[in-house]
Order: sequence, then C-alpha cells, then structure tokens
Amino acid sequence: MDEGYERCGVAGEIAMSILKDIFYYLDAPIERLTTANLPLPFSPALELPIVPDEKKIYQKVKEMVIG
Repeated sequence: MDEGYERCGVAGEIAMSILKDIFYYLDAPIERLTTANLPLPFSPALELPIVPDEKKIYQKVKEMVIG
C-alpha cells in the first residue's frame, strides 16, 4: 500500500526490484494498492476518494486472500 501513484511510484519500484529474485517462490502475483493515476486535486473532498483508505485496503486484502 502506498499513497503515491501506481506508475513511477515507490510501490511499483519496490515490487519490480524484488520480483526478479522471488518470482519462482510466489504463489500469486504481486499486488499494489496505490493512488489512482490522476492529478491530485487540491480540494480534500475530491482528494480523499482517490487516496487508499481503510475500506480500500480491507477490500484489496480480501480479494487477495479469497481470490
């Protein structure tokens, strides 16, 4: 989980840098939960829906565990 962008963000760089070493040990693909690839609005009312929150994290973990 990262509040940065999916493309060119920290989460993507970490995932890709370790992927080459652990690829054959994985049971499932690496998943990322990041801010949408959109310009970040200045208004909090517009910003909060695109930034990952507890509900989005819970839903993503549930998808990863259940399938």
